[in-house]
Amino acid sequence: MQSRLLNMGIWKILVCLTVWLLGGCSELLAPGPKPESMQPNGAYRGEQVAVEIVGSGFYPAIKVSYTDKNNSYLKKSFTARLGDTELLEVVYVDTNHLTAIVPAGLEAGSYDLTVVDAEGNSGVLSDAFTVVVHEMRVVIEDLPGGIGVEVEDLELKLGQTRTMYAVGRNAVGSYMQDIQADWTLDTNASALDVSAGSQVTLTPVSEGTAVLTAAHPVFGSDQTGTITITACTQDSECADPCRSGNACVSGACVIAGVDKDSDGDGFIDAGCPGGDDCNDDPLDCGSACRPGGLELCDGWDNDCDAGSADGSQDPLLGAACDGADSDLCLDDQYACGAGSLVCSTGADNLDVCDGVDNDCDGASADGSEDPLLGTACDGADSDLCADDSYTGCSAGGLVCSTGADNLDVCDGVDNDCDGASADGSEDPLLGTACVGADSDLCADDRYTGCAAGSLVCSTGADNIEVCDGVDNDCDVATPDGSEDPLLGTAC
Repeated sequence: MQSRLLNMGIWKILVCLTVWLLGGCSELLAPGPKPESMQPNGAYRGEQVAVEIVGSGFYPAIKVSYTDKNNSYLKKSFTARLGDTELLEVVYVDTNHLTAIVPAGLEAGSYDLTVVDAEGNSGVLSDAFTVVVHEMRVVIEDLPGGIGVEVEDLELKLGQTRTMYAVGRNAVGSYMQDIQADWTLDTNASALDVSAGSQVTLTPVSEGTAVLTAAHPVFGSDQTGTITITACTQDSECADPCRSGNACVSGACVIAGVDKDSDGDGFIDAGCPGGDDCNDDPLDCGSACRPGGLELCDGWDNDCDAGSADGSQDPLLGAACDGADSDLCLDDQYACGAGSLVCSTGADNLDVCDGVDNDCDGASADGSEDPLLGTACDGADSDLCADDSYTGCSAGGLVCSTGADNLDVCDGVDNDCDGASADGSEDPLLGTACVGADSDLCADDRYTGCAAGSLVCSTGADNIEVCDGVDNDCDVATPDGSEDPLLGTAC
């Protein structure tokens, strides 16, 4: 009895631990799974896609027996479907995530997602997944790479072979890529040398008619027109632009080896089986375009490698040239653009005044383009002011014109632009006569200095108006002798 109670206690602990790990009892009682999104939420028709289903309530089914532990279980099995189509390999990740695979058979349209747990509880997400038709479609053409035309009705002779190509084009007919397709014939009148790939070769084995189909699960399918197979009666019926030696023998074409090399460069035309010469026309690029050719800058695929840039091997690429600048110097470089070599344009090399031919133009004078010409400078005068200008170039040096001296007069301004010289130190009035602060009006004093922007006039002795018939104080308004010190003295 004690052992049974112990076992029941252990199972209760396991149940509670499981419930806790799954998010709590209240969520466990939620009514089934609730899908919220699919990632990705769409695919092209015919495409198989791995998806993640995100939501809540993705709880495993739990059964606990307190008397028989072998009858207890934890089931993580889920199923999911889009419309009526079951998803493949549905895997439980956790209570919020499942993974699955959408099979390739869905037609274009919008689909509801249904998720069902192990106990039959289900949840639905409307418009969860959309299937669309891919914009690219399969077209059977007579040449690869989008340079051919669609194959419609076709006549072949016994023994002739014809290679067809599965090409992808969009809704407006633009080439997108060659397609790996599955090829089938609706008759035994011909044989295929391959059943899958971007190309197939037909080999007629008996007279009759046939239709060739190329199919792709995503890009759809295409059919040729009616291929009519008959016996040949003359060599001309076996003519093949890729083989010059074909002949009609006993009603069947005997096919010679591929030998079309119109430009004589030793490489077979790429339009022929096994050919790799991308331009075999001698009136076009001709022998200048061939596998391994030098990729020049001429707009042609010279090396028959679409991945190499035009001009990438041109010997002039990167060579020095003179671009469309003002100088004549070979300091620019050739680049390739629009099928022609283009000389890049760098900075102008101006002919500055330094004794060097900077612009590589012997006809231009040294310094003729110097940007300092006409700008301010301080000429060979007594001041330090940049009130002159560069007017020319001589012996590799700019010539600064010399104007009038700016004397430092007494006006409170640094006239000579020399902070070391005192204000008024060059004033031409210094030392000249002036009327000082005395009683007369005679200019018998001298300007001796400068203070606060004004000349200072020294003050000498007064010139007194004595009685001598001379205007001693230089003041005509005063009578002669009016200031004579003898006036009033004893006589």
